[in-house]
Amino acid sequence: MANRYPLVANSELNRIEELKETDFLTLLGTGIVNATSIESKLFFGDLIGTANTSLSLFDASKITLGIVQPERLSGQYDIGVTTSQFLQSAANILSGTVAPERLEGVYDISISGTADNADALNNAANILSGVVPRERLTGSYDIDITGAASTANYSQFSERAKFANFSVGTAIEVFDTTEDKVLYPAILAGAGITYAEVSLDKLSFNPSSGNLGIGTSIPNTSLQVNIYGVETGIGTFLAQPGVYSEIDSFDVTQSDFKTAEYTIHLQYGSAIQSQKVLVMQNGIDAYEEQYAIMSQPSLIVSLGSTISGSDCLLRALPEIGVSGIVTYRFSRNTLL
Repeated sequence: MANRYPLVANSELNRIEELKETDFLTLLGTGIVNATSIESKLFFGDLIGTANTSLSLFDASKITLGIVQPERLSGQYDIGVTTSQFLQSAANILSGTVAPERLEGVYDISISGTADNADALNNAANILSGVVPRERLTGSYDIDITGAASTANYSQFSERAKFANFSVGTAIEVFDTTEDKVLYPAILAGAGITYAEVSLDKLSFNPSSGNLGIGTSIPNTSLQVNIYGVETGIGTFLAQPGVYSEIDSFDVTQSDFKTAEYTIHLQYGSAIQSQKVLVMQNGIDAYEEQYAIMSQPSLIVSLGSTISGSDCLLRALPEIGVSGIVTYRFSRNTLL
């Protein structure tokens, strides 16, 4: 069947003729009623029914049902979006999930609830709880840690780190920003930390023994500088005739001091004695030399050395007539 066109009155020519294909038909009033299908290239005005396809929509806010392709929309629309490939203003989204690849540009949003995932945070100070991986943070953050920091890479004020545990072998690193160099603590005294520019293998501290080493990682004495060590001691022994009493000892398998120089002071009642003893050992035998001996009014003991098992001993043998408590003090200078 050929295409049919409506008959219209042509007022200019005073005749009835068919509507041309290029002309427009204006419907007034109720328009066309009970038409199951109307084919047209363009409609102007309001569509009350359902538009299956449309090339142009004047007001998309009147669409209550159906799917509109994104390329058909232009301008601003106050609508609820369940899926969308592009959002002009994400600030209008009140709830729901927006995939990050769907967002372009910069958005100033506040997260008042829980953010399970976030690629960028403008102000981390607004985070009240939760865990933020450090790779998510860039720049400088001025934060106060009032609780316990299980890990911390940097502390601006070290005096705020109280009751902290430092593992043995872990360095406390001090960074001098004015000189742009790393410093390490040299002396721990009271509440203060003094430091000097030395490398870790040149400064060591053994908290179990209390030994401090300079130029060595394994200090064998209270203070050791490279192979030279210093130790002190104080004590008493009960002097008995013909019985040796131990003054000091060191394990040659642990601290193989090749030589040890002792400065000793002894007191027995009102009698005093002071002298030096130089000891050397080879792991089998020990040898000593006493010198610079002073006493008042007479000698209290005679000093000697020996190897017993793996220990090198410094011993005291009471002089005749000495029996009772003897107090001694000594300093020991050793060479490894």
